[in-house]
Amino acid sequence: MSAPVVPEVPVVFEARVPWLDQLQLERVPCLVCGGADAQPVQRFVLNDQPLFTVRCPRDGMLWLDPRPVPAFYDLLYAEHYYGVPSDDPLFEQASLPAQAPEPQKRQAAAWRMDEIERYSLASRAPGRLLEVGFGGGEVLEAARSRGWDVLGLETVAACVTSALARGLPARHGTLPDLARDAQLVGTFDAVGMFSVLEHVLDPVTALQEAWTLLRPGGVLALRLPETPPEGAPASLIVHVYHFNKDTIATLLRRCGFEVVHAETAGIWRPTRYPGELPHMNVLSRKPT
Repeated sequence: MSAPVVPEVPVVFEARVPWLDQLQLERVPCLVCGGADAQPVQRFVLNDQPLFTVRCPRDGMLWLDPRPVPAFYDLLYAEHYYGVPSDDPLFEQASLPAQAPEPQKRQAAAWRMDEIERYSLASRAPGRLLEVGFGGGEVLEAARSRGWDVLGLETVAACVTSALARGLPARHGTLPDLARDAQLVGTFDAVGMFSVLEHVLDPVTALQEAWTLLRPGGVLALRLPETPPEGAPASLIVHVYHFNKDTIATLLRRCGFEVVHAETAGIWRPTRYPGELPHMNVLSRKPT
């Protein structure tokens, strides 16, 4: 049997991960239109297996296809995402939030709260805020210092333990867990998902669950990479979807949100490999 043909597209990352015995992959259709005829634009090679960033010819959506199965990401986030040593082969590729200096993370948290308060309904600010994937908890701390009632949600148990030790309300779990809690449905004035949605294996469901948890008029604040049509100049293996202002706005509106603000906001440049990663801030509102 002949070897599979590997498309000739640029290789953006190649590594061997010793803790990964077998890399199982799954195919993924377009998030916007459901199509399965996307064309490769970039290539990863992980433990000798090719994975591709692909682009839909109809709507321009980009994503990783095939991608590792959920068990790969569960293990990666639980054990290799925060505090990974600099000699790890996935350093920067799969540990971006852990690398920024502490003062920089606190300044970013203040800016994020500035934007949330700018677009929150005046009669409710400060109100109740949920941060999904809170990591080090800098946004939760900034919000609490401004009088917000906060709750953090994380899938990484160590982050929850750290937050609780600092007196920050936090839960270990996922958005579906919260969305099933009748006491939380429709109780939040703001939901923040900063550097989260591009990691989520089912972004549409995540947006729908955020809508369920928000009060009418509540704000959803997103920060995520803004990917050019040719693919991400510094693509990361943990980014399973690549959005731009058009594709994220399409999905937000499909999930019932009104987009109120979108702007390009900063560039991240890795040190291990060439390229850069532009970001955007997108704020939307659940209609009143």
